[in-house]
Amino acid sequence: CTSLYILLSKKVLKVYPPIQVTAWSYNIAAVFMVVLAYLSSLSDDLMNFLCPDCQGATWTIPTGAVWALAYAIVFNSVIAYGLITWANQFATGTLVIGYSVLQPVTAALLTILLLGIGAFPNCSHSDGERCLE
Repeated sequence: CTSLYILLSKKVLKVYPPIQVTAWSYNIAAVFMVVLAYLSSLSDDLMNFLCPDCQGATWTIPTGAVWALAYAIVFNSVIAYGLITWANQFATGTLVIGYSVLQPVTAALLTILLLGIGAFPNCSHSDGERCLE
């Protein structure tokens, strides 16, 4: 999907600024996400398949996960795609997509850094459940 986004946004970037292209793509994606989330919530079997541990509380986010979710949305999604769109106006699509694969590596390095400085002391234990407390 990212490759398609980069290819399609190349022409649009000649007319509109990168922030506007990114904002519109997020708005369009949000509409699809809301429709798909609603449709999938109509089926208990599908919701149990997607989240077997949720036990009927599929749309509940643990309090301890809110900051991690916010971080993922802001840094790994909004800022990353904004920068990808910005870079797409100056470089070839091939070069942009090549650099975008570094996104998971960067996220992993930042996670190691945050855990290393003790930002999330509960997550230093081997029990993953404690990270969300």
